[in-house]
Amino acid sequence: MTEPTQPTEPAAPTPAAPAGWSAPAPAAPMAAAGGARPTGATVITIIAGIEGVLIVLFGLLAILGMSLIGGIVGSSGTANAGAAGGFLAGLGIVIAIIVFVIGALYLLIAFGMWNARRWSWTLGAVVYVIALVFGVLGLAGGVSVYSLIIGIVLPAVVLFFLWQPDVKRYLGRG
Repeated sequence: MTEPTQPTEPAAPTPAAPAGWSAPAPAAPMAAAGGARPTGATVITIIAGIEGVLIVLFGLLAILGMSLIGGIVGSSGTANAGAAGGFLAGLGIVIAIIVFVIGALYLLIAFGMWNARRWSWTLGAVVYVIALVFGVLGLAGGVSVYSLIIGIVLPAVVLFFLWQPDVKRYLGRG
């Protein structure tokens, strides 16, 4: 009850590439080959994504808060109150821009890690080493839950996962 097999035709030859052309290398060999995302990469993505969103929200809060404070100071009616209020509102904008850049770095790490971009490993290592250094320096002001978890534990966890062989392989780093 088997069906008769029909003779197959030989496969057509693949066309030759133009002279001087080579196929682009995949962004991440393991990801391009259909490899599964390692748990470490997912953890890094979640941590960096949450931190990035919270930092951007803090930047928005800095603009709002400093603008309100500047408006209150500026309308107080004392000498040079308008200048002081304008200064405070402008300071809020400057702080927010710096905070937005930092938040964007964390969001870039999350994006690159999720999409297996090779550059996300380097960016993550640099940003999280700096975060860990600032976390350790922040302990000089006293130990709190914030300084311990946000400043030390999260950067240490991310750096631990960045150096795991499966995460490095997933990002094409060896």
